[in-house]
Amino acid sequence: MTSQRLNMLKTLEYPKILSILSGHAATSLGKEAALSLAFENHFAAVKELLLETGEAFSILNIAAAPPFGGMSDVTANVRKSMLGGVLEPEDIAPIGHSLHSMSRMKDFFSHMKESSPLLNARAVRLVIMQRLEEEIQGAISPNMTVSDDASPELARIRREIRTNQARVKEKLENILNNSQYQKYFQDQLVTMRQDRYVIPVKQEWRNHFPGIVHDQSGSGATVFIEPLSVVEVNN
Repeated sequence: MTSQRLNMLKTLEYPKILSILSGHAATSLGKEAALSLAFENHFAAVKELLLETGEAFSILNIAAAPPFGGMSDVTANVRKSMLGGVLEPEDIAPIGHSLHSMSRMKDFFSHMKESSPLLNARAVRLVIMQRLEEEIQGAISPNMTVSDDASPELARIRREIRTNQARVKEKLENILNNSQYQKYFQDQLVTMRQDRYVIPVKQEWRNHFPGIVHDQSGSGATVFIEPLSVVEVNN
């Protein structure tokens, strides 16, 4: 860019105009696009941009604002996926939200094609991936965890885990309620240590109660033991 052109843009306060424009952008990518907007000096191009601006102004006056909600910059997430990286639920969810927002945006402008043909022509170029959007929505729950319905295999594994957890708890409850062992226990409760179901045993009886010690209390009076009878199911 020549010094004369730079001086002209400075005189016109063009950077200031872009800064004001970016402040009205609804998304982070929109802000970036606004700040990097090139100065156009070809008459036909300027005329078309002004017509687009006029269409946008008319939409804001006669209709609700376009549905930008849910749109976010997922560039890094997509790039990570393309490189073979593993995406966490919080990485995948924004992609689904953005796809949904794109679909709503395209539908919004399709109803404006008579009054806003230029903006509709831009919206038409949006690629809608409804199947991917639905798969993401079905796989990631609102609390950012992978849903059981993400795949049949995951659903089967989680059913098996819940069944085995119930079996472990039942076995431990039977041990706790067994009068033969009452003197061994500090408390009659089932708890977890290192992702294993355990029961609290008095320190002085630890060698009399068969099992694996996973932890002990701060005072050392209690050890948390995984009884041998549930080790296999816990595994």
